[in-house]
Amino acid sequence: METNLSKMIEVIGDRGRRRRYDPNLAEKVNAEARREKELEEKGKELGDKVDEELDEEESKTEENQAEIKSELEFVHIPQTNILISRYPVFGKKDNLSWEQTHYELDKRGLFMPTPSIIMGYLRALNKANSLANTFLFDENDKVLYRYETNKLCEYFFEGVSFDGVKDSNFSTWVDAKFIKNEKMHGALDIVTDHRVVDGKLEGKRTVLERCLDEEGFATLNYNSQGLLIDKSVNQNYATGMNIRFAPPKEGRYAHLFYYNLARKELCFRCDFDHDGFSEGSFGCKEIK
Repeated sequence: METNLSKMIEVIGDRGRRRRYDPNLAEKVNAEARREKELEEKGKELGDKVDEELDEEESKTEENQAEIKSELEFVHIPQTNILISRYPVFGKKDNLSWEQTHYELDKRGLFMPTPSIIMGYLRALNKANSLANTFLFDENDKVLYRYETNKLCEYFFEGVSFDGVKDSNFSTWVDAKFIKNEKMHGALDIVTDHRVVDGKLEGKRTVLERCLDEEGFATLNYNSQGLLIDKSVNQNYATGMNIRFAPPKEGRYAHLFYYNLARKELCFRCDFDHDGFSEGSFGCKEIK
């Protein structure tokens, strides 16, 4: 305490130190304050300019991203000559019926995936995502990285949209229509492989092969027409292991979607009751 007091007395009584007092200090402080204010204003102007440039750059980036998204990317389905779009070409917002979707796809040089195409795609995705040394390739024969196949699997089997939104309700038409077989009692025909020929939609009609005849969870095994044939032992949804399947009914359409309401599961229904609904669709093309 005595030491501190001595120092205070020493400073106050030191004439040399008192002579160091600058009578223009206040003016200098004010000048410095004015300079800081000027710098602050210039900084604000510069910051506003930078913000404008960033906003403009961000706008260009968004436009570029929109342009990129409009350019379809395709995946080669193994052991076929078919390329399928990674994500639906059309969505519910496009307000297209099953038949209208065929015509719109044709305008882009594409066609709707049949049950065998869409199921082949799902099974190939699942294998590439879960097995080592198993890969998928894009339309340029470049390998899809693991994170890409994982993202596609999340889209189908877990309802995660391409922009990361969980529990999205994706929905897509599948190229299959079921009609009564006129020769065999109680049998159905499947009409698929539709193409637009001379402005009219034409498909191939064949007798429906054996498939599951009751709704429930099925494994990813399917017949040559792409319809599921084996009942799953687990009748609860298991991601990548099973899928809810509803068997064909006369006059109905095939439809694949992720259900995200009371239940969260991937569904493949062949009993969609009419063509009035607006759904999406993947696009396919053949390798030349």
